Amino acid sequence: MAWPAADGVHVTPLTAAGKRSGADTVVKGTKEFGGLVAHNDGFALLTRVADTNKWKETAAAVVRYTNGRQTFRTKLTGTASHDTAPLLDGQLTWNGSKYGAYFVVHGAGGFADGHFGDKLS
Repeated sequence: MAWPAADGVHVTPLTAAGKRSGADTVVKGTKEFGGLVAHNDGFALLTRVADTNKWKETAAAVVRYTNGRQTFRTKLTGTASHDTAPLLDGQLTWNGSKYGAYFVVHGAGGFADGHFGDKLS
């Protein structure tokens, strides 16, 4: 289970019965979450992180934790792709070898400058 707080997104492990089974992992520097994939050794989270762009908006990112440690944090929007993620209305999935993320974007340059749309990464 994941939930946003002032200090970042908290991920709480649960038993099959829905009871807390351990301490929260706090994913610092994140706001909101659009998807969560549970793994036997941790989790992956679709979230928003700080970014530098013309709108001063956040970037969408996938953050992976393995055995209690951050394994990677990959931005899915940014200046190279001319988009931002000011909010997340999306999903995150795992097919056994790759993650797929679908979420709202805001154009920050190029043909979609200023327009809202969606993105599949």
